[in-house]
Amino acid sequence: MNTSKCPACGAQESNAREVEGYRGSVVKCSDCGGIYTREGSSIYKGDSYNLVKPWMSDRQDMEDACYFDLTVLGSDGVTRRHGWYDPQTKMILQVG
Repeated sequence: MNTSKCPACGAQESNAREVEGYRGSVVKCSDCGGIYTREGSSIYKGDSYNLVKPWMSDRQDMEDACYFDLTVLGSDGVTRRHGWYDPQTKMILQVG
């Protein structure tokens, strides 16, 4: 699903900036704050937990939530982690 456009708002990748420590494979949209892997890229599943933790937040509101769409490589092969997360706590607010 990851493309050269932000999957959350459709902004061109040229509006995104690379997330430090991910060798150009993960970018953050400058328009909406969403994070996603570049097309054809993946990161280790464990490394993705530094960006978005594997736990759900008990927070109910979606105010200030940001989208994430990460292609990850783990023991179950290449999979996709995506949904909405709280950028302050890095916890998942909504999956998918």
